Amino acid sequence: MRQLIGRRSAWIAAVAILALAGGAAGAAGAAQAAPPGTQAPAEPPRIMPAEVKALAAKGKVLIVDVRDKASYDLEHAEGAINIPLGMLESRIAELPKDKQIAAYCT
Repeated sequence: MRQLIGRRSAWIAAVAILALAGGAAGAAGAAQAAPPGTQAPAEPPRIMPAEVKALAAKGKVLIVDVRDKASYDLEHAEGAINIPLGMLESRIAELPKDKQIAAYCT
């Protein structure tokens, strides 16, 4: 069976898991400063690639590669879809509401 990704070194040490009940939308806007008088969104929890692979095998997680298309085309995690980070907010409706989302980049 093919490894989760062609080169394990391409994985970041941890993968963010976003609960779709606001987690993915929050991550898309996380780079923006919180408006005055409001609290910045919490950083999503992180898990190791092996945990993501186990969840994906059970159909409980969707893996999203948030790198540009050229990087995705060269190599990506098995089963991952590509939604570049800059497009995540506009494409958020494409993500399932019944699964956790594991987003990664390197």
